[in-house]
Amino acid sequence: MKKAKLYWISETNGGRKKLPDTKVYYPTTIFCNDENMWSLVIEFDDSPFLLNNMVSECKVRFLVDHAPKYLLDTAREIPIYEGPNKVGQIKFYD
Repeated sequence: MKKAKLYWISETNGGRKKLPDTKVYYPTTIFCNDENMWSLVIEFDDSPFLLNNMVSECKVRFLVDHAPKYLLDTAREIPIYEGPNKVGQIKFYD
């Protein structure tokens, strides 16, 4: 898993109405050099909803084992989607 910060997009800017109330979150992403959409597993130490903060510390990995891990290993930032809506931006610091 790769350590990161998830910067949530506010509802007024097209993001979620409320932050997730769980410690595990399953969004999707698209890498700039790959046209496929990939499912992610994002784990939080504490629920973003309970922390009520627009920046969440997290760990990120692909949902499926056959995903191209090199994309995640080399990425510095990736967008986070729920369906067609961009709801956040991941910035890796690992």
